[in-house]
Amino acid sequence: HDIPRDVGDFRLVDRKVIRALAQMKTPNPYLRGMIASIGFRQTGIEYERDARVAGHSKFGLSRLVRLGLTAVLNHSSVPVRMASIIGIAMLAVASLGALYFILLKFLQPGLPQGLASIHVLVLFGIGLQSLLLGIIGEYILRIYLMLRSEPLAIIDRSLNIAPSERVL
Repeated sequence: HDIPRDVGDFRLVDRKVIRALAQMKTPNPYLRGMIASIGFRQTGIEYERDARVAGHSKFGLSRLVRLGLTAVLNHSSVPVRMASIIGIAMLAVASLGALYFILLKFLQPGLPQGLASIHVLVLFGIGLQSLLLGIIGEYILRIYLMLRSEPLAIIDRSLNIAPSERVL
């Protein structure tokens, strides 16, 4: 589920949401993302926030950066997938560079040797490492998602089934 934009941490929540949040065992909780990931219906109330009248915020830049990193790393697979995308792009550039230098070698045999091949090989190696890092990251991401302890389903009520018989 997408995290709603411009949503603060101040909210009214139902007891069902609190129970579902209590089931999550997250070492670095990000409340906005956790509530969105549970999947309950949400309604926002828009209002204009007045500027602070007195004092200044004690939530400094470093804490804002940590909060942003927690939000991105807990609720997005984009950083992991970027390694794969960068790796594929670098492999493509290295392949195009190799083709270019091979054609150039046939068209102009008198060019100096060695420098272009070293550049292409280094770029190819970096691209391959990035791609493999992205693949390993995908595995780690899937393990993390399994261990995150999010409930598979939230049972509001059941008919003719005892709580001890509910197995998901």
